[in-house]
Amino acid sequence: MTNENTPDFYKSRTRLKNEAKALQKLGERLLKLTPGQLAAIEIPHELREAVKEAREISSHKASARQLQYIGAIMRECDPDPIIETLKRLETGLAVVPKEKTPQGPEEVWVNRILQEEDALEAFLSQFPSADRQRLRQLKRNTLKQHGKPAEKKVRRTLYEAVSQAMKRG
Repeated sequence: MTNENTPDFYKSRTRLKNEAKALQKLGERLLKLTPGQLAAIEIPHELREAVKEAREISSHKASARQLQYIGAIMRECDPDPIIETLKRLETGLAVVPKEKTPQGPEEVWVNRILQEEDALEAFLSQFPSADRQRLRQLKRNTLKQHGKPAEKKVRRTLYEAVSQAMKRG
């Protein structure tokens, strides 16, 4: 049960302002995404439209007002999924839209290896004949090439290495 004196009930004005500023900063991070990346994030339609409008504004003052509006919309929605997706994008991990799922077990393993910390060890324990050093190198190179033209080529090489290891057993 919360009463007026508990921290769950009362938030200072400073804390409320800081939370609002943090959400506005999160909205600014959304502006830096490509249209494809923005489409992969589950956000309310109103927020998506506000971000699109903000990209078209060239006036500094109008842009600042639009960012405040984005911050206000952000206060109405749950920021946790947005934060998680942005972290994955910034660390070079692919964001798979919900309607697109991996095709085969090789692709599932490649995604897990790139996204999960312990997935490579799990893969190596299941497929002990796999070349640990080569897979670690390919994982590192794929994450390093995120967003660059060479990313597809390096990811394909990782996919082929995973596929060969799975065939050998």
